[in-house]
Amino acid sequence: MIHAFRGIDIGTTATKVILVDLAGQIVAETEKPATLHSPQAGWAEEDADRWWANVCVAVPECLCMAGVEARQIAAVGASGMVPTVVLLDAKGQVLRPSIQQNDARAVAEIK
Repeated sequence: MIHAFRGIDIGTTATKVILVDLAGQIVAETEKPATLHSPQAGWAEEDADRWWANVCVAVPECLCMAGVEARQIAAVGASGMVPTVVLLDAKGQVLRPSIQQNDARAVAEIK
């Protein structure tokens, strides 16, 4: 039997997961932190592997909090931050930290 819908948001400061019941009420929610890094002035990067690790922890945690089994989820909605560059190798592995939308290192090239 269907009991809930799941929402996953990958944001600049956190990964958030919610479960919403069929009446539209939030029945459980959890949040795992993400860190914006600026190794040089004007740079904005994040660890994309951290986003996935956050999802892998937050999803079962949220299900447990609500007493819902994964098979009872009717649908999953996902959202993320505005444009972000994540570079992957041929096997789909992350090559380097993401380049975030507010990164300014290419200003000269854009001009």
